[in-house]
Amino acid sequence: MRIIGFRATLAVALGAMACSQQVDSTDVRTSGVYADMSVYASGNGKSEVQVDLRVGGSSSNTHLEIKGADKLTATVGTVTKALSKSGNIYVTTFDGDAADTQFILAFTRGPDDTSAPNSSVTLPEPFTISGIAQTVSRQVGFTATWQAGTKGEPMTWVLRGDCLVAQAGSISDAGQTVIPAGKPVAVLGQEQATCNASFCLERDRSGLLDPAFGEGGVISAAQSRCAAFLSAP
Repeated sequence: MRIIGFRATLAVALGAMACSQQVDSTDVRTSGVYADMSVYASGNGKSEVQVDLRVGGSSSNTHLEIKGADKLTATVGTVTKALSKSGNIYVTTFDGDAADTQFILAFTRGPDDTSAPNSSVTLPEPFTISGIAQTVSRQVGFTATWQAGTKGEPMTWVLRGDCLVAQAGSISDAGQTVIPAGKPVAVLGQEQATCNASFCLERDRSGLLDPAFGEGGVISAAQSRCAAFLSAP
């Protein structure tokens, strides 16, 4: 997803179009695992951890199913939670979404393999989106504002709606961006429609992946916020 998790949302969409497979974790060495780990905060006071372990690298559709003595956990402060299976990924949720909250993700193996106990990431600074009217004409556009971060971290945006062609892009964390007149584009045949729409921003931060994952991977954390409005002709 984000939107929670723009990247996760894309992964789900791609997964729906491609056949996926699962393999028991006990059949795969840690040296052969690719790890995709994320923490998402959407402004509801909670943070969701998502872990996808795969065989065959970042583009693989073969996912690990945790079996036997293997387990996935996440720790924030003194609180440790086991991750539960949700489709092809494993998830858990923590209360809190403050900036610089640290998450430590662990893949603990049985006695015959090497554990990867120390993948870590911290949440970037939260923000709110303002400046978007309740109804926005596609012939006028809008200016979105937010609290600029202090670290210059990467940001992405998504504009979508029931009658709009979905669009996305990257921007600098400057605290303001302009969606000009004509940038919101109606779906063919709905040029005169008024529909529910949203403009979403995501601030991302990279973490440190445990080197025991022999196929590598990514670990990141994101603050995501959306502003809802009506898109009018």
